[in-house]
Amino acid sequence: LISSPLSAEEIDSLLSGSEPSSPSSRSDGNDPDYSPYQSDSEEYKSKSRTGGKQKSKKRRSGPYNTSTGDRKDRKRDQNKNAAIRYRNKKREEADLLKNEEDKLAEKNKELNDKVSQLSREINYMKDLISEVCKAKGLKVTFKNKSQ
Repeated sequence: LISSPLSAEEIDSLLSGSEPSSPSSRSDGNDPDYSPYQSDSEEYKSKSRTGGKQKSKKRRSGPYNTSTGDRKDRKRDQNKNAAIRYRNKKREEADLLKNEEDKLAEKNKELNDKVSQLSREINYMKDLISEVCKAKGLKVTFKNKSQ
């Protein structure tokens, strides 16, 4: 058997009633959290008296009602963090550019070494051809590339 905190009469009245009971009918009227509901017509009347425009002279400080000092501190911290992030980003970009410069400088050195090696090899081949032609009694001249 299940026991209910409500009496049988209260259960019958709840089941037979078509409308839910209002909070004010159950309470004794001494509820400290109770505030009366303003109807739409009352709200419309209050707006019509002011011409529909309600301007507040007090400036809203934001969603958290922080003081001006707190807001300044928060903005200062936000700006400081943004500056740190910006400097770190620029430092990383500079490091990437330095690494790329180093790689390109190394590649340039390798290519210059290859050019000088090939130039030496070309000159050696020219000298060999010249000696062979001299031995056979032929005259050979090489065209120089204009540089």
